Amino acid sequence: MDLKKLEQARDYQKSNFDTETGNVNTDKGAGIVLYSVSGSARAAAKEARQTRERLQEAEEQGLIDDVKDVSADVLRKIGFSEDEAIKAETSYKVYESAKQTAQRQDVMSGFGNNGGEEFLSFLQTGEGLVIAKDNSWKNWYDDISGKMLRIQNQDGSWNGHHCITSPVFCTATCLLILSIENDIQNLQQMGGS
Repeated sequence: MDLKKLEQARDYQKSNFDTETGNVNTDKGAGIVLYSVSGSARAAAKEARQTRERLQEAEEQGLIDDVKDVSADVLRKIGFSEDEAIKAETSYKVYESAKQTAQRQDVMSGFGNNGGEEFLSFLQTGEGLVIAKDNSWKNWYDDISGKMLRIQNQDGSWNGHHCITSPVFCTATCLLILSIENDIQNLQQMGGS
């Protein structure tokens, strides 16, 4: 695996979300906020978790008090280099903001009805929450599993209503969403150091 290419892809996905304004760049996401923001949350999850874990360690060691606002200044105080601090602050803020945006009902409606892109976006959001060891994944799961069951076809499959309509693709993706708890250990290992 080319780690440099993977990092470039994650940086691109994170760049679709502006933490200062909350704006989402949807130019290459078919104009749909869900498609862009779910990728941003998933791409930033690992670094956000690592930043949170280092902050918790620093608090336990008495290096800092309870941090309300993660900033490059705070991160430098606990040993991040200048570049690491800026990157970690950005990833942390992208993750925290993007995960909330990706779970808003108006955003989850995606294109207006479900296609494979919506299903894939839901999966990315959930995986990001699990990778980040973010306990809010349980609320996400309750919401999304109910949605998946309501839109399931009579024969047990799922299909899209636009773009990616394949019952094979859509069913496979929905099953990955519904069985995400089976992947917790693997996903959380991905988010480790």
